[in-house]
Amino acid sequence: MTMYAIDTLEFAKRLRTAGLSQEQSEAIAEAHGQAFREAAEHTLATKQDLTSHPTTKDVERLLRPYTTKQDLAESKSELKQDIAEVRSEFKQDMKSLELRITTRLGAMMVATTGILLAAIRFL
Repeated sequence: MTMYAIDTLEFAKRLRTAGLSQEQSEAIAEAHGQAFREAAEHTLATKQDLTSHPTTKDVERLLRPYTTKQDLAESKSELKQDIAEVRSEFKQDMKSLELRITTRLGAMMVATTGILLAAIRFL
């Protein structure tokens, strides 16, 4: 238990100078001192209080693994961008594949036409 001090003797002297009796001054000073000590015990932080409670950095470190709305919004934005990039790559791949198929189909048609013409010559 930490003790907080108030100079009740000086306080009582001031009250006597203001015109109160010695008994009144001492009673008021003691009551005031007691009220101050009780209030201080319940409202002021001690060194032990300060060291036993987490700091802002401790709280941030503890909350880091949990997702916030801002984290979700950032992830959503990143996912949209990634999806747009995949779509663009997919379209390019499809165009390339379409071109390769068209080229092969054309080559097959030329070969088939050549074979048919050769067959017709031998008939």
